[in-house]
Amino acid sequence: MKLIHTLPFFVRTDSREEDLEMAELALRSLRISGDEGIVVYNQGCLSNEELRRWMQRLGHAPVILGDGSNAGIVRARQSCFEFIWQEYPDVGYISEIHIDMLFPPGWCEPLIRYLVRTGEPMVSPGIVTSSGELQPLRTFIQLPETSGKLIETLQQLSRGDVMEGFVHPVVHHAATLREIGGYDPRFLPGKQGYEDDSLLLGMLYYMGTRTGWRPKCCLESWVYHATMAQRMSLSGRETDFSKNEEGLVHQYGAYGWKHLADIHGGSEEFRRLFVKYTPVHEEEAESMPEIDRQKRVWDQLWTQEVSYHWDSLSQTIYDKILGVIGEIRNKRILEAGSGTGKISLRLASEGAEVTLADYSEQAIYQSRNAFLKDHIPGTFVVSDIRNLQLPDQHYNLVWNAGVLEHFQMEDRIRMLKEMKRVTAPGGTILVLTPYAECLPYRAGKEAAEQLGTWMYGDEFPVSSLMEEFAASGIAMVQEESIGFLESLPFLDFIQGAQMVKHWLEQWYQGLSNEEKARIPGYLLVSIGSVEDGGAFAPAEQITARSSCAVSRPTL
Repeated sequence: MKLIHTLPFFVRTDSREEDLEMAELALRSLRISGDEGIVVYNQGCLSNEELRRWMQRLGHAPVILGDGSNAGIVRARQSCFEFIWQEYPDVGYISEIHIDMLFPPGWCEPLIRYLVRTGEPMVSPGIVTSSGELQPLRTFIQLPETSGKLIETLQQLSRGDVMEGFVHPVVHHAATLREIGGYDPRFLPGKQGYEDDSLLLGMLYYMGTRTGWRPKCCLESWVYHATMAQRMSLSGRETDFSKNEEGLVHQYGAYGWKHLADIHGGSEEFRRLFVKYTPVHEEEAESMPEIDRQKRVWDQLWTQEVSYHWDSLSQTIYDKILGVIGEIRNKRILEAGSGTGKISLRLASEGAEVTLADYSEQAIYQSRNAFLKDHIPGTFVVSDIRNLQLPDQHYNLVWNAGVLEHFQMEDRIRMLKEMKRVTAPGGTILVLTPYAECLPYRAGKEAAEQLGTWMYGDEFPVSSLMEEFAASGIAMVQEESIGFLESLPFLDFIQGAQMVKHWLEQWYQGLSNEEKARIPGYLLVSIGSVEDGGAFAPAEQITARSSCAVSRPTL
């Protein structure tokens, strides 16, 4: 036997019929495509005997492992590999396939010929996704309406090119895969997350880092892969990814992330992880330019677990935005220096067209994932807000909170000029910064800096932004402070201040509204208007739009 397929058979309980229909299409097309063997790891919805009968009806004689429980993708794949190595030691090639694929006849043959000709350890075909994207070409086609027509299209796409890239399915040289060891569940205990990346690193080190090896796609062969990411709908996936992230560091070290960033064409995600696990020596940090030093602070902060809990500070800022802009639906809103993007996520959920811009790749990574999780559309741009890569005069509201206080006057003015440039005529600029007159905030910050527990880098409390607004050509409409109660958590930096914090809260709650208005709050709110939307410099149009809705063709 020349080739054996491996298939983790995972069917979700809440979409059993849909998943089985998809799997039937995949297995019927696989049966037509050749006479290879298949080892299946059963992970749900059918007993082993039910699965065996079902697959036999489709023309397959599978070896079935597992017991119907979700053991995770790593254990499923590795169990299949180890079975093949033991029972079929002379097999030449092993594939990894999924149930959301369609295979044209003979799809494996060009891949095997490529492996024989080049000595490469593995190769993928090109794939067509449910959105019609051709990977790794990054172009799109109109998908046919039936599975038969789609298979014809796959055959017509055949071309002689080979490109760098990695997709599933993948065909491995069996002996090389065995020498590398496949997946190692000891390092990847989570049910999903980074398993492919662990294998790619194994292949890279096997081939030698000095060779600059990269995975390849042989475009003589094409397969449809819906990329439905079934497992991403399961609960606990964040925990699984976190476990495997830590495991991959134990297995390959921080430089594993650096190599993966290179393999994946400079991936933001893997650069983020490399930064997260790379320590910075004190003298190195001191020699960094201010902008790089501050960026490092935020990159490290956003690599930690981020909370999207809606707290009183979030509500205070949200209420101020509502008071400034009124109706949210269909308003174009830019958060320039977006951090977690928590408030923009709320605005988008209520119908705003939001754009999030931040110079921290880690911040954009976190916010994009939050939007995807809630199936809410948004635009995400990695950009220094002193030079926003966004169109002129486009947004009804441009705002940020907790950004300008980290920079000196010159940079503040540059940021505000850019914020003005992208604001539409008649639009509003809203800036919220920590207020220099707020005593609990100032006391807590000073204590934390003295104790070495301050985690937010350079921060210069603001008394007013009137000078900066004027220098930027923005008409100041209003400036006030809000959020006294939101300043009290800063007292937690002071040991033994809990009683004072409690007393201040009780005292403030007992004041009249008129008295409260005279107490300096945590945030200085600076509101400006843009009458002409004057552009200071040309900028490129938005190039990266992320829509969280995923469509799949009817096959």
